[in-house]
Amino acid sequence: MLSRRAKEGGAATVDPPAGPAAAAGRTVHHSKSMPAHLAAVSASEWLDGEGGAPSGRRRGSTLLKWACVLLALLVLLRHALRPGAGGYTHTSFVTVEGSQFWLDCRPFYLAGFNLETAAEAAAARNAFAAGRRAGGESTLRSLFGRAAASGLNVVRTWAHTSDPAYPLQVSPGVYSEAAFQALDAAIAEAEAAGLRVILSLADNWKRSGGVDEYVDWSTTAPPRDPKFPPINDTQGDVSVEDHSEERRRYEDRRKALFFTDREARRLYRDHVRAVLERRNTLTGRLYRDDPTILAFDLLNELRCSSYETAECTDLVSRWVQDMSQHFKSLDQRHLLTVGSEGFYGERDTMKEVNPGAPGSDWASKAGQDFIANHQLPTIDFAAFHLWPDNWNTHNATFHRKWVEQHYEDCATLLKKPCLLEEFGKRLGNDDDLPSPTDIALHRDNFFVDAYAAVEAGVEGRKGAGGSLYWRWGLNPHDPSHPGAYGVLPQHSTFALISAHAQLLRTHMLVTAPHKKCPLVVDCWVPATSFGGLLRRCEDRPSVCADHRSLAKFELSTKSAGNVTTHTLRSHGPPVFATHAACCLPGLGAFGRGCSTTWV
Repeated sequence: MLSRRAKEGGAATVDPPAGPAAAAGRTVHHSKSMPAHLAAVSASEWLDGEGGAPSGRRRGSTLLKWACVLLALLVLLRHALRPGAGGYTHTSFVTVEGSQFWLDCRPFYLAGFNLETAAEAAAARNAFAAGRRAGGESTLRSLFGRAAASGLNVVRTWAHTSDPAYPLQVSPGVYSEAAFQALDAAIAEAEAAGLRVILSLADNWKRSGGVDEYVDWSTTAPPRDPKFPPINDTQGDVSVEDHSEERRRYEDRRKALFFTDREARRLYRDHVRAVLERRNTLTGRLYRDDPTILAFDLLNELRCSSYETAECTDLVSRWVQDMSQHFKSLDQRHLLTVGSEGFYGERDTMKEVNPGAPGSDWASKAGQDFIANHQLPTIDFAAFHLWPDNWNTHNATFHRKWVEQHYEDCATLLKKPCLLEEFGKRLGNDDDLPSPTDIALHRDNFFVDAYAAVEAGVEGRKGAGGSLYWRWGLNPHDPSHPGAYGVLPQHSTFALISAHAQLLRTHMLVTAPHKKCPLVVDCWVPATSFGGLLRRCEDRPSVCADHRSLAKFELSTKSAGNVTTHTLRSHGPPVFATHAACCLPGLGAFGRGCSTTWV
């Protein structure tokens, strides 16, 4: 266990490669065979008369045949120049070493978003027809494609019920196959777009799929008092803030049972096994074998009130240890984190950094202990959240210090990557449509500050692993309303999101491969020809050797309004570990992906 600090204190391109410029070099064509019905026909068969000269009697027929040939060639050429349409397949797992995420021997930074209702969106495809009216996406596939095209590479969603009207686990150990198939589809669509997925295994806030439901299901926990029936809310998180003091205290004490009650703990462990051993009906892979899934959260924003149960902090720490060990006994390849907000515990001298402090100790008494919870060997990386509205902390200085302190602790104490897993800015209510002025004045400024703190952590090698904003503004049942926290591509905030994602992506592309990895294979770089008309990727190990010997970069910035564009100038082109990754539209070397040729 780690001790806490003491109290003292080439050719011109039409569609250039994203990131650094592509290297000039030899042209490599990936052969695509001509259709048999064309290849089998010789030129003489298309011409009449001796020597191939067309006869006057058949001139019209010959011209028609040549027109058909020309049309076929044009169709082939159009196919050759279009981006690859096939779905992407992940073959490598994201790993950690020290305070850095790694993928295929290269640093990996998470630039993504939360969409807790992704499975619902996959199940409610008939509801997407209205999506265009709000400027939203017509399908989950196009949403993920738009995300990848903007540089986003991770989506976080729920592997539990998010809406009681569409439950995943309908009773203890009994699952809705339709709901599970919707989650299968969400994961498969994310993979096809080249995205990675983080799955939360349970929730603190929603009763359905949350800790309160497990306690209510338990046969060893006291039955629920009939005076206080279960609270189910399909709109947002369940809160007892507006209830009586008696009801609030009752719910807090009952929630603490989740961490100690024998049957509630067993039900949670069974759910973990059910998710990990689920076989995706579209990809055929078990979830525990699927590299599309980057990581799991044990429990989204776990809480246990020390006001009502004095030993809550210790109960939560023991629960995290037990359940993380259970997870790792079933799955050793996926990364695991807690999923908490990142509050410092009651015995931590840094509790003064918590929201509300020093005037209030509510955060330190929420049962979390950021250091103790994340220092366990079964927890692979640390995650924390930032909520100015929920915490009533509208101070940009606090926001910056909150992020910086967690990065400092991850780099020096935990020696693990640190992910800003949730952050967002509320505008009105879920039924409101925010105005462009409100978005620019309130949400944009908050996102600028949050991203600046993350980017400083990345550039300073402070253990910063990236960020996931809350949330993509998709309501699967009412696409015309993005919700109070929802961000849509037409919002000015989205330009900030894309610029941040592209900066983190550039950091990945200009960094040399890990020193433990061989240089003789898998060093794919972009190349173009015919003025950028043909876009391809070539395997050039020498480029990776150059990257390793000249692994440094310079950062330049250019600001226009609220959007700051960062450009990294490196000593070579971006490099990718596989041809597929290099050619992936949006997240690869080209915005539209590689073209192909049949020559």
